[in-house]
Amino acid sequence: MNVSNYKEKIMSQRFPEKPENRGLDGKNVAAGALGLTVIATTVACRDSSDQNSALIADEAARQAADRVEAGLETNLNQLNERLGSVEERVAAIEAEAQATPQVDLEILEEVETDVIKEAEEVTGADTDRAELESLENTDIEEEVVAETPSTEKIEENSLDVVSTTTVTTTETISAPSGEASYWDQPYASAAEGENSMFQLMDSDSNVSEIDLSAAEGFTPDSELRLSDIEPKVLDPIPDNAADFQAYLNAELNGFPPLAGYTDGTNDYNQYSNHESGPQVPMYSWMVHTGEYAELPGIGRVEGGPGRAVLVLIINRTDNVYRFPTNSVHVEAGFQGWGRIWNGEPDHVQETEQRLINHYRARLGQGVPETGFIGQCDLPENCEKVTVVTVERMQWGNHEDGTPRYQFRLIRAETVSTP
Repeated sequence: MNVSNYKEKIMSQRFPEKPENRGLDGKNVAAGALGLTVIATTVACRDSSDQNSALIADEAARQAADRVEAGLETNLNQLNERLGSVEERVAAIEAEAQATPQVDLEILEEVETDVIKEAEEVTGADTDRAELESLENTDIEEEVVAETPSTEKIEENSLDVVSTTTVTTTETISAPSGEASYWDQPYASAAEGENSMFQLMDSDSNVSEIDLSAAEGFTPDSELRLSDIEPKVLDPIPDNAADFQAYLNAELNGFPPLAGYTDGTNDYNQYSNHESGPQVPMYSWMVHTGEYAELPGIGRVEGGPGRAVLVLIINRTDNVYRFPTNSVHVEAGFQGWGRIWNGEPDHVQETEQRLINHYRARLGQGVPETGFIGQCDLPENCEKVTVVTVERMQWGNHEDGTPRYQFRLIRAETVSTP
């Protein structure tokens, strides 16, 4: 028997004409045919071999044919499963299409005509039809624009911030040109509250409602806690307040030297997107001034017309605090830092007052020796500044035994510059 005839015999026995075999993938059939050709060739060779070799070849041919048939049946089952999945998807799409109501274009045109007519009656002018085309297939919602009043402090530098008398104004705080991404977005981590009344906790998680209307543009962070340090009155600013060494690092008013100056960065804009992750050294102070400052755990402070912002951190711990990478955002800003020589509450009170007065003087008078001017929207120095002071303290431990550190609010108010 020649190779061709034996291959036809095997094919007719193993793969008779069946409907389920007609849709098989051509590649699989070709592979099967190739395998059978090899088998047929092997069997044909038995004419020149002894009887044992012929029997072995015949058995190998049957086994190979069985394997090919099993593979083809597996592929057929997979194809049937895929076909069933496709049929289910088609049925679902058809059901969804039948359930979707058809839009009556004539009704939409009538609604649009009525809206145009009503708008013309109200405004007394033609309404741009293109502006109304966007109303098709949408619900018309009534938009209520709420005006959020800001407040100005009447009695400045009062120690009792909560009871300070305020007056409602219509001052609008706007972002610098082309940089509205941060200014125009709500502060994501803001403490709960409205109309300048915010709910803040003390270190033991007792909640108090605090009036922060005296601090224009300040939104506290929900994690900010309340300090038990009472801030000192800022005014009047001493004549030597602009001289750091004479005012802060020398014996004065019954106190020894209170703080030293380590270094500063004059242009916060050098950082990408005005963002960085500064670290506050142990037993140190750090200040940020500018037109806008946002620090996690403390809050957001927005400047206004003629008004800068100032955020002071006093680290009273032996722990170096590192802000997360690019978490601090300051625009048109300055950053300075240095050591505090005594972390006891009475020394912290005096240190905080003098640091604020020093930078008030710099924002109001500039730095004549370098040509630096206060950071606000004026071509000259600033007229006022919103001041926020916090301390960083350890308060007990977490459940796992690690220290619990907190930012605690000491001062929040808007004050004049010299």
